[in-house]
Amino acid sequence: DPEECKYHMFNLATGFSIPYDVKDTVTPNGSSNYACINDEELYQDALAMNTTDEGDKETYLKNWFSYIQRWNELLPEIPLYSNDYHDFFSTKVQGFEQDGAGWDVSCAILYTTVTE
Repeated sequence: DPEECKYHMFNLATGFSIPYDVKDTVTPNGSSNYACINDEELYQDALAMNTTDEGDKETYLKNWFSYIQRWNELLPEIPLYSNDYHDFFSTKVQGFEQDGAGWDVSCAILYTTVTE
């Protein structure tokens, strides 16, 4: 419902899927369309990315660039993410290590301790 989305403006992604699939974020009734984007051109660009043959990097790049260019023209959100991950925590936390390559927090805290 667009009325529920009128103040949403930040895109705080936690990671990108493989393949990078943005279709649901721009589908008018998509499950992840939190910014209530309703733009047919952007949606078609997202579909083009999803239907590119596997391994056809040149076409995928062309489709991705078209999508990003249109997304920036609309600028419905401020993208506050990248695939650089950083963990911040108190100096009392010792032994917390997360490699970011599919290692979830349950593994990272296995050898973690908290000091006084």
